[in-house]
Amino acid sequence: MKRITCFVGLLLFLIFPTVLFGADQVKAISQFEKRVALFEKFFQEEPKVIEKQEFSESSSNYIYFYNQYKLREISYDIQKTTSLVSPYTGYIDVDYMKYHSKKCGDVNTHNGLCFSSLEDCRTNKNNSSCYAPLKYHSLDTARFIFSYQKGKWVFKKVIWPDSAYPIPDIYAAFGKPVAGRLPLKDNNHWKKLIE
Repeated sequence: MKRITCFVGLLLFLIFPTVLFGADQVKAISQFEKRVALFEKFFQEEPKVIEKQEFSESSSNYIYFYNQYKLREISYDIQKTTSLVSPYTGYIDVDYMKYHSKKCGDVNTHNGLCFSSLEDCRTNKNNSSCYAPLKYHSLDTARFIFSYQKGKWVFKKVIWPDSAYPIPDIYAAFGKPVAGRLPLKDNNHWKKLIE
């Protein structure tokens, strides 16, 4: 009798996962797994972010350079919360190797060369001789945090998980200036990750 009960329970779980989890929870998991797949596809393409920062020693008062993210691994989790408004929190961890284009440019900075012109920087976007791994933190993790609210996942922040500090170049790519990084329309393709 125990075996039949276990078998029936397993069968119900496989056929009707909402019996065990509830429809809202199944919907939340399904939506989040689609977002994870989007992240995986995006980062497999080794995306670049063009950075714009104020720099008084540049003829334009700005410097421009690219950061490139080379995917190592993606992981994710969804956790229940005690909130009625946001019953779930989901995070996507992107482990990457980060390169930047600071081997080319007309402005010398404390950690490499940059361009004083946005157009010159764009011209060298795909010049592989400009790129090298960062000296510090070339292997890192970005944690993208979302909350499930009103039936959809809402982006909250992107941080380094070890310190909980925001990641400035990614925030700027999302159109949100942080720590001196200024948004540029060149990075608008990053916004699909959080929409």
